[in-house]
Amino acid sequence: MKSWTDGAILPLLDEQLTLRILPAGIARVQRVDNLLLAPAPLTPQSLANALERWYRLQAHRHLTMRLRHWSEQMGVTVSRVTIRGQTTRWGSCSSRGSINLNWQLMLLPGRLVDYVLVHELCHRLEMNHSPAFWMRVGAVLPEYERLKTELKKFRIG
Repeated sequence: MKSWTDGAILPLLDEQLTLRILPAGIARVQRVDNLLLAPAPLTPQSLANALERWYRLQAHRHLTMRLRHWSEQMGVTVSRVTIRGQTTRWGSCSSRGSINLNWQLMLLPGRLVDYVLVHELCHRLEMNHSPAFWMRVGAVLPEYERLKTELKKFRIG
């Protein structure tokens, strides 16, 4: 994970936020303009936990909204969306229509988030990575090969 120190620049989709650790005055992590304000922690781990909770909340709000957008555009349904902290995957889709998304998607550029969402939604139609699957992805995102390559440059954790 990123360095959680005062003044650190933290990504949030296509934005960069400056982390400010305040000794007093706030009870939880909050965003004010391009600042991410956090209460002074007792330990570095408690700060990391607080920031992860904040990112998970942002992920729940943003990713479910974007997934709804893409599912409507593609004419696919999703039975359930879960935000998780997987260590090796950005997302997954079950045969029952449940989609799991990694909260760390919020650390990526928006175009890559959309690629992951479209990828998982295409699994609602093709539960594999066959040529037919990639044709479906390409029908929605013609530049998917470039996005797929770009995503490989990012690591989870």
